[in-house]
Amino acid sequence: AQVAAHEYIDIDQHIDDLLQEGKQPFVIILDSLQESYNLGSVLRIADAAGVDAVIIPERRSIALDAAVAKASAGAIEYVPVARVGNLTNVVMKLKDKGFWIAAADAAADQFYYQADWKGPMAVVIGSEGQGISQGLLKHCDFLISIPMAGNVNSLNAAVATGIIVFEAMKQRNI
Repeated sequence: AQVAAHEYIDIDQHIDDLLQEGKQPFVIILDSLQESYNLGSVLRIADAAGVDAVIIPERRSIALDAAVAKASAGAIEYVPVARVGNLTNVVMKLKDKGFWIAAADAAADQFYYQADWKGPMAVVIGSEGQGISQGLLKHCDFLISIPMAGNVNSLNAAVATGIIVFEAMKQRNI
């Protein structure tokens, strides 16, 4: 049996609290990440960039565990993480609260730096091998990609998250 290395938050209450404080939240939604190192790295990125929360699914995803805690280099203590039953439901609730939902997709025509990242925002990052599920992708407001010139033309989830999130935070002046 594995025990969570850290407690999860209630994302609805957390977002409501942030909005009540007058904040324009920025959250990361991770669709089915499988590797502890990637989730730990995303938590490090989220902490460094001032992200308000990270959301992961209950099933088909790595959970907060000792390996994630180690990879996060302590960021797990500072970044609120929600573990939810259905990512699509969360996206729909966020949209009802005024959020725009961006999705990282290699086939997108718009580059991440061309997007407007101001206001309540969420960015969806897909799993290492499968990307974002089609069911979730169709509920996103816009798709973004990272231009690449190499031969491999793929990045791991944490690296892609870092590139996108720091551009968003630059635009948000945070």
